[in-house]
Amino acid sequence: MEKPRLTGLLNGLLILYITLQQVQSQGSF
Repeated sequence: MEKPRLTGLLNGLLILYITLQQVQSQGSF
């Protein structure tokens, strides 16, 4: 059972997580 809405939400959260990790590693938050 595939839910495109849930998949899109998870992808959005993943992008936000990666972006935050990159910002924290650069220390330019």
